[in-house]
Amino acid sequence: MTAVASRYAVVPDQNRLEIAAETFDLNDLPPTACAIAADATVVSPGTELAIYTATAPGVCTPGSWNAYPFRPGYGLVGRVERAGSSVHRVREGDRVFCFGKHASHQFYDDMASGKPVTAIYPVPDDISAQQLVMLRMALVAIHGPQLTQCRPGDTVAVFGLGVVGNLAAQLYRHAGLRVIGLDPVRMRCDRALQVGVEHVIDVPPEEQLAALRELTHGRGAEVTVEAVGHSAVAETCVAACADTGQVILLGSPRVPYSGDLNRTFRDIHMRWLTVRGALEWRLPPYAGLGIPVSVESNLAYLIQLLRDGRVDVNAVTTHVIAPEALPAAYDGLLNRKTDYLGVVVDWHAEHTNRG
Repeated sequence: MTAVASRYAVVPDQNRLEIAAETFDLNDLPPTACAIAADATVVSPGTELAIYTATAPGVCTPGSWNAYPFRPGYGLVGRVERAGSSVHRVREGDRVFCFGKHASHQFYDDMASGKPVTAIYPVPDDISAQQLVMLRMALVAIHGPQLTQCRPGDTVAVFGLGVVGNLAAQLYRHAGLRVIGLDPVRMRCDRALQVGVEHVIDVPPEEQLAALRELTHGRGAEVTVEAVGHSAVAETCVAACADTGQVILLGSPRVPYSGDLNRTFRDIHMRWLTVRGALEWRLPPYAGLGIPVSVESNLAYLIQLLRDGRVDVNAVTTHVIAPEALPAAYDGLLNRKTDYLGVVVDWHAEHTNRG
C-alpha cells in the first residue's frame, strides 16, 4: 500500500492555527526526497509565533516563503519511510533529524535548495526523540559562544532566558564564562538556576541595566547576548557591555522600534564595542574538507553534550503535547509565559502531557 494519511498544522491566517489532514502516494516521491514519518517536532517561540501573529514580514505577500496559508515547523525527528533514488545521505528505516514541518508524514527534499533548511541528518537510536528534537533550539543557541571571542572567566550576560537564551547560557558555561541571566519572568530564571547559571536577574526590562551594573560593580559584562529578538533588548545589550566588549545578536528583531541611534552608535564607537550578528543559516549544511564548522558538526557536538549530560534540554521543555493541542500551545507561549517555555509535539500521542 502506497497511500499515506497525514495530519499537519497550518496557519491559514493571522492568529489561527488548525490541524488538517491529507493523503499522498509514496509512488509520487521525487527522486531527491525522502518520505518521513515524524516522532516529534519542536515549536519555535520566535519564528513560528512571529508568523502566527503576523509580526513577521511577508505573511500577507503572495509568493513569500512565509505567506498565508503557512505550514509551520522548525525541527523534526522521525524515520525515513522511503528514500528517493537520488538520495544518498540516508536510507529507508534510518532515524533522522531535519528542519521539517509539524506533520505526521511528509515529503522532505534534501536537495531542494542546498541550504541547511532542507538538509537531513542521521541520528542515534539511544536518545529519546523528545530530547533530540530540542537540540534544534540548541543549534540556534550555539552560535553565541561560537562567534564570541572570549577568555575563561569573562562575564557574559544573556538577556532573555527563553529556550534559546537558556541553552546559550549553558553553552557559555561550558566555554568557561561566568554567566548572568536576565528575564522578567521568574519561572525562566528558576529554570536557568536549575541548569547551573550562577546569577539571575528577574526585574522588569527597564530595570535590567541598573541591576546588571550593580552586580558587576559598574563595569558591565564583557559579552552581552540578545536572545529575545527585539531591538530594545539589543539597545540594552550595547549599554550593558563593558568597554572593548562584544554584543552578540542571537534573536531576529521583527517588531518596529524607535530609538536614539546616535546614542547607540556613539556608545559602540566610543567604547570600542564589537557587535556580531549570529544568524544560524550562515553555516554550510554538511561537514567536509576545509569546512571547520557546519550544521552537521554542530549537531554531532550537541548530541555528544546531551549524551554526556553537559546540556540539559529537559529543563527547557515544559510541555509535550499531542498535535491537536498545538493551538492551545501557541496561545500558552504567547499569553502564559509563567507556564510555557519549550513545547514538543509527540506525533504518537493522543492526549496532552505536561513536561
